[in-house]
Amino acid sequence: MAVEIFPEQYPSTSYASEVKECHQRITPASAYTLSSRIDSLPPEIHLKILMLLSRPDVDNCSLVCQRWKNTVTLNAHLLARHQIYSMRISERKGDFMLTIRTTEDFEKRWEFPKTVANAHPRKRILSTNEGIPMKQRKLSEIEQKNAQIFFAAHGSTLISSLIHELLQTEDQTNYKAKLHTPTDAFFRRFARCFQLADVKQLFFDEVRLTDGFVDFLDFLTQENTTFVCDELRLDFCKLKYITPSSFAKLFKIIRFSSCSMAYIRDNVGHILPSNEVSEALKTCQRLDLSNITDDVCFSEEYINSYMGNPTPMKTLRLDNCEITNIWLMSLVERWKTSAVSFSNICLNSGLISVMDLKKSLSRVTSSCSKEQLFLIEHSVEPKRSLKVWTDQQGVHLVEMCCSASQ
Repeated sequence: MAVEIFPEQYPSTSYASEVKECHQRITPASAYTLSSRIDSLPPEIHLKILMLLSRPDVDNCSLVCQRWKNTVTLNAHLLARHQIYSMRISERKGDFMLTIRTTEDFEKRWEFPKTVANAHPRKRILSTNEGIPMKQRKLSEIEQKNAQIFFAAHGSTLISSLIHELLQTEDQTNYKAKLHTPTDAFFRRFARCFQLADVKQLFFDEVRLTDGFVDFLDFLTQENTTFVCDELRLDFCKLKYITPSSFAKLFKIIRFSSCSMAYIRDNVGHILPSNEVSEALKTCQRLDLSNITDDVCFSEEYINSYMGNPTPMKTLRLDNCEITNIWLMSLVERWKTSAVSFSNICLNSGLISVMDLKKSLSRVTSSCSKEQLFLIEHSVEPKRSLKVWTDQQGVHLVEMCCSASQ
């Protein structure tokens, strides 16, 4: 016989109702009904649901069961992509490193050793029983000394010795180029990141670019892999082992909207104001070029061409250009009439006279602070103003979207 339980038997009526609700949630029949509702949906509906979710929710769904995981894996190209805020390629003495950062707290790094490092001939060491082992002289030094003795004795030229040295230098250059080219596993991982995620920033840090590096990327593009990022940064990179044509090809393979290059070495025709690389940089929304060796001097025509592109809110920084006070004042006048539009400009030139520039700015400015900060109002839109000042980096022109009274 069933026993009736009244609410008065519990400490309170609310406690009895909570127990009843909890009992209803864990009922096997209700749990089976809920699961059967999801399982009864066709796979097409599963895909429709996944396409409406964000990437973190999609990853959580892949942990539910093997069926959902297979659906996510097979339809990864239709679902929301991962977000990589920073991808860094760095080179150290023994290996290459690929580091990605998806959030402020999550960072993943892969290390790829250099396989050709062990193929280099080891240094010969003369082993003796007394004291520290002494390094034996290089074979080229011995041959050069023998050639000098032969030249002094016979008076013939050292053509064969010079040819040997040239061949040895060429072999050393080829070896260095192979040494600074990552392995196939590196490029596969690199391409995998671009296939599954949207990359915000691609960063080359102390990398020696080579022709083989560009050839590998070109091969991956033929396999329907696109390399697209918002910003491309090259810092402390060396261009000794890459030709200008391959360097220009790199800027065609990687598509970007902003570019920053600093402390670039061995620039021998790679970056010029009139070559393919500079033409590709004209379409950037943000362009920052500084400390490039050998120096690259950009003319007024190049800057005018960059200002003429339709990209809004342009940011430009050049540490070496051929601009004058007259050109700067004409730029200010064109900004006042909305002929050009930009957000932030910093230009450095040895042809600028700071004293004459300040006198010219004082005639068209609405106010000037004690720090020699000039504020120029827009002639058409009163809410826009231009701040101009000079420092060690050059002349700064920054547009402010507020009225001068504020």
